[in-house]
Amino acid sequence: MIQTVIVVLLALTGSALIVGAVVAGAHKVMYRWKTVEGAIENVEITPLEGESTCVVTVEFNYTVGSTSYLRREIVQEIPNCVSQRDHDTILNYYRQGKPLKVYVPARNPQAAQLQSAEDDSLFFSFVMMGAGMLALISAMVWGRALIV
Repeated sequence: MIQTVIVVLLALTGSALIVGAVVAGAHKVMYRWKTVEGAIENVEITPLEGESTCVVTVEFNYTVGSTSYLRREIVQEIPNCVSQRDHDTILNYYRQGKPLKVYVPARNPQAAQLQSAEDDSLFFSFVMMGAGMLALISAMVWGRALIV
C-alpha cells in the first residue's frame, strides 16, 4: 500500500515539475531581454562625501521601435578617484557619443540597463525538467516492481 502511494506521489511530482519547467521556460523565452544600440549623452563624476571614492553616472540614449529613450545609470564606483587625471581618464573612457550596448526588457523598454539582467531561470527550467523526468522514471520502475 505505501509503495503505491510513493509511486503515485513520484508520478505527480514528476508531472508537476515538467509542467512547471515548460511554463517557466516558455515565459522566459517570450519575455527575453533584447539588445539595442545606444550612445552616451553625458557623464557625471560625483565624489562621495568624506571619501576618496567617485560614483560615475552615465546618461545614455537608445531607440526601441520608433520611440527614443534617455536613461541614467550608475555604472561604477571608483576608489581613490581624487586627481584630475583620474577624472580625465574616466571622461575619456565614457566619452560623449560613444556607442554602447543597451539591454531592454521586452515588457518595459523604458527600464533599459547597461548590464544584462538576464538570470538563470531557463537553466532552472531544464533542471526542473530533468528532476521531473527522473521522478517519472522512478515511478515507472517502482510501479513495475509492484506488479511483478
